[in-house]
Amino acid sequence: MRRLMGNASGAVLAAVLLAVGTPVRAQEVPNPAAVRARLADVTPLTTDEIGVAVEAIRAAVGQRPFRVSDGTHAAAVDDTARAMLLLVLSGSVAVADLGLKTTSAGTVRGLRSPATPPRSEVAANQILWVDVESLLPRRFEFLYDVPGMGDIGYDLLFD
Repeated sequence: MRRLMGNASGAVLAAVLLAVGTPVRAQEVPNPAAVRARLADVTPLTTDEIGVAVEAIRAAVGQRPFRVSDGTHAAAVDDTARAMLLLVLSGSVAVADLGLKTTSAGTVRGLRSPATPPRSEVAANQILWVDVESLLPRRFEFLYDVPGMGDIGYDLLFD
């Protein structure tokens, strides 16, 4: 958890913000019930639907505080870590749909964006798993394309 909250978080955030991609188009906040229904559907989201979902999820999150947990400890999230964890919702990176996954807490849908890790010679992705009922992100994963490079994952805990 120190990697996220410590000195490395600034370097990771700076590198992530340099990720190249087509930004998600900003739109008016859509009807949350319609977005929930669409996120629960197994059919892959189109680019426009991803943009609508991102806007609805961003509205659901708002400025709500949350904590991250690595399974053993939970920690508060500062503004820098929050920006990194929610980069997928920023509108500044390309976002892809990873489909649905069932967890013990419910059904989540994965939204993936490219990431530039501190070891920039190795490609990586970040994934935000969003609860289809509450529209709140439930899990963040930072995964290198090469196994064993130090993948990280955190549960996001909203009060």
